[in-house]
Amino acid sequence: MAQQIRRLKGKKDEDACSRLAQYCFPDEVGWTSRIFPITAEDEAWGLFKDGQLATATISRYYEAYIYGSLEKMSGISLVESHPHMRNQGLVRELLNHIIKEDVKRGMVFSTLRPFKFFFYEKFGYGYSGDTCFFSFSPDNIKELPVEGAMIRFEEKDSQLKDVWNVQDEWVKNYTFGITAKHISLKQMIDELNFRKQHLFLYYRDGTCRGYILLSLITAGQFEMNMQISKMAWTDQDAFRGLMTFIRTHKDQCKEARCVLPADIPLHLVFKNPRILQTVKADHMVRPLNIEYLLKLKLQDNPVKCGEFSFAIEDPIIPHNTGSYIIENNRVIKRSYEEENIIPLHIFSSLLFGSYSLQDAQLAGLIGDDFPENARLLFTKTGSIHLSEFF
Repeated sequence: MAQQIRRLKGKKDEDACSRLAQYCFPDEVGWTSRIFPITAEDEAWGLFKDGQLATATISRYYEAYIYGSLEKMSGISLVESHPHMRNQGLVRELLNHIIKEDVKRGMVFSTLRPFKFFFYEKFGYGYSGDTCFFSFSPDNIKELPVEGAMIRFEEKDSQLKDVWNVQDEWVKNYTFGITAKHISLKQMIDELNFRKQHLFLYYRDGTCRGYILLSLITAGQFEMNMQISKMAWTDQDAFRGLMTFIRTHKDQCKEARCVLPADIPLHLVFKNPRILQTVKADHMVRPLNIEYLLKLKLQDNPVKCGEFSFAIEDPIIPHNTGSYIIENNRVIKRSYEEENIIPLHIFSSLLFGSYSLQDAQLAGLIGDDFPENARLLFTKTGSIHLSEFF
């Protein structure tokens, strides 16, 4: 059968991709009919057999913070395939192609939200850190000292820019913190209306210092729940202002739900700190330029760990394959030698601090005889937050 990988172009391709998404994904709000048009910088790819779309995905491109540096990141989303064409290696072919294309575009790392972790481990993706889901009653929030005020989004360009500014400032604090995508005011209004979302901004002294994006969902007769899609702030007063705003819904909403970084001490603002926190592994990450990322890591957090080496084999990106010598704060790459081998998907998690070398050894992912001083380089970080869902 004739087989071809190419970008999706034109209404016929886009309709085929949307129809396949309707089959592959749950969709209660109709988002699969709104996949296209995608933004100018993103790309939709498909693998075709005899002219029929067999499997497809979308590569979304962002800028995200890693080791204090703003770097190019790809996010793979909407991986879909026809049921009668599965288990033929087609997704593997398409993803291998996209990863190589991402390298050509200068992407430094790639992320995705897996349907199965072990499936994407084969491509070098590792666990990217915890996603924390919080659930609490607005009535449980304490009365907090606040100096500013909340304003509802009035569909102004200036307010939209304020949201971007807050987002871009907030994400600097987190590994994988993604800067705002600048959509038009019309697109923003359309998206809010479609998803039935509400946007409020927190101002103090004439400056926007925080925002919250939420939906109000029917939970029963005379009951609603608050679903918080995003919230971000630039200082302590803005955080307290956002929590105070949620508290004003105490007679309207039985429960509020949100996703926040694990290092936010949310329980401290509650009268009863016994709130529900669910930790989930939702995303995976993979380095596209290992040597560059190792150097960034050491620049951001220099460690005196002496000298040790490890070997990485990358079956998709040849220039990543090699033995890496860490000599205090220097990275030296040499040809691949089978000594202190780290499987790529495990290295992906170690590199970004999703878990430590000690954790990996405890779980039997790395041998107990691995160089002890490597623990200083491969430590766990609490400041991981992949701030978009793909």
